[in-house]
Amino acid sequence: MTLRASLFQLLRFGAVGLAATVAHASVYSTLVELSATHPAIANLLAFSCAFALSFAGHFLWTFGAKMRARKNLNIRGPLIRFLIVALAGLTLNALFVFLISNILQLRPVYAVFPMIMITPLFTFILSQKFAFRD
Repeated sequence: MTLRASLFQLLRFGAVGLAATVAHASVYSTLVELSATHPAIANLLAFSCAFALSFAGHFLWTFGAKMRARKNLNIRGPLIRFLIVALAGLTLNALFVFLISNILQLRPVYAVFPMIMITPLFTFILSQKFAFRD
């Protein structure tokens, strides 16, 4: 892959990731703040919304050219691998919720900050190297 192609892939990943992150943070914050949903449940629901958006965007757009080049649009392998990546991200976010809410005794909504700063970088690396690998 050329440097230019890699940069465009990174930009596409960032755009999809940003949309999924905004969806996750918005759903989580709304549920925690407006409906008094338990933070862990809110995080799970937010994760589910972000997962669907993220997989579709990455499969069809971020890594779509690579998938089409293989002439194999079978989503099973990438979906399973991306689910593993996403579950790793969910686990990391759950850790943030636990640390913020229980250990630091802060408002649960503060967990959004590491969710949007650390988790996307972690999932980018795993997605590129594992979920959507050649």
